[in-house]
Amino acid sequence: MEETKPKPEPFGPMLLKGQTFFPIKMVLYGDPGLGKTRLLVTAPKPLIFEFDPEGELSIADSGVPFFKIQSMNELRRAWNWMWRNKETFQTVGIDSLTNLQRIGIDELVDPSELDVGQRNWGHSFRQMRSLIMGLTSMQKHVVFICSERLRDDKLTELKIAVPNVTPSVATLLNDHCRVIGRITVRRERIEEGIKLVPQITFYNSGRFWGKDTSGRLPHTIKGDQVNLTWIFNQINKRRETNNG
Repeated sequence: MEETKPKPEPFGPMLLKGQTFFPIKMVLYGDPGLGKTRLLVTAPKPLIFEFDPEGELSIADSGVPFFKIQSMNELRRAWNWMWRNKETFQTVGIDSLTNLQRIGIDELVDPSELDVGQRNWGHSFRQMRSLIMGLTSMQKHVVFICSERLRDDKLTELKIAVPNVTPSVATLLNDHCRVIGRITVRRERIEEGIKLVPQITFYNSGRFWGKDTSGRLPHTIKGDQVNLTWIFNQINKRRETNNG
């Protein structure tokens, strides 16, 4: 008689012994200059992988530990340190996945080659898949920062704002991250004139990517709520039950 295999449990966050939070895997994307790098400092006990040469200017005075990485070898050394010192941080910030993929491609492609080539794109995807799956398997919060690009939607013929990574990597992020937020700014009139207020939108409008599988975040947050500790606490907050 053939042995019946047990059905696999659904994927989802699991608490380790002594752990008091569910790890959130998140993508934040937007145009340059909107404070994406600085936002990582607001996460609980962050460790930042900084791939933008100018990004460290936003965090150098924060006291937050970070690795300045400009090559895949530097990434491997930082990666090994991270796995040996998992008890020292609660959040991993990748700033940015866009720049990381560019660094990987630049190292793969010979300067004499006219284009990247299918083989190199495939190798780049495997690099990104290994990193994304490795990070999302950790019992830590993970925030992937990306710049933004406009993609043509063949069905609606509209331009859609999406994270600026290759489509296959974008699909990986969508599969492995519970939350995707788009960072923008809105103009608000005050007595002194116009104030630029940062905001993050978590729903999919058809004109930009967004998602919140927890269902616990507002569609859009702004001002003091644009804070990763606030966002994570909101998602992890237990729902109150009404017994009356």
